[in-house]
Amino acid sequence: MLPITNYRDREGRLLSQRAAFGIASKGRALPESDDGIRSPFQKDRDRIIHSRAFRRLQYKTQVFMAPKGDEIRTRLTHTLEVAQLSRSVSEALGLNEDLAEAISLAHDVGHAPFGHAGEDALDRAYRSFDPAAGFHHAQHSLRVVDELERVLVSLQAAAREAQVQIVTGDTKVVNKGSADKLFINTAGVGSVPE
Repeated sequence: MLPITNYRDREGRLLSQRAAFGIASKGRALPESDDGIRSPFQKDRDRIIHSRAFRRLQYKTQVFMAPKGDEIRTRLTHTLEVAQLSRSVSEALGLNEDLAEAISLAHDVGHAPFGHAGEDALDRAYRSFDPAAGFHHAQHSLRVVDELERVLVSLQAAAREAQVQIVTGDTKVVNKGSADKLFINTAGVGSVPE
């Protein structure tokens, strides 16, 4: 049986210097003890997986279509694929896989029913009452995490930590202020899209 190691040791051995470290987390809205085994980002991931908003993704289709047989694509399937890819890319770049996975698992919890057509309809409805308002599923995902799913209040700090610029070779990952503006700029030059 392998000995249990604390997350600080694992992160110290496996992550690049530019990665977000659990020990350097900016904290949580609700204080919690550090058990040394699971990092704050692992706890965030676990809260997301056990949340109602995450489980509801199984009832939302990724693409509205008339599938044949049992070939139905759901937001949950899509989200699990995104999480797997984010862990693989993070590992290859020496970044924090747990943080990337937590962000990936939460990225669609605020998606409207009926895909982007539903988002467009909600956006028009918001703007009919207030032209400066609008609906964006990525921003709503943060609202779900921060306000509607009280058990996920700590994800906000983890998502905000993704604002760190990470430069590895000619690949540049930049986040300008919110979880919905995470870009991979493989050219490594130029400004971040608005």
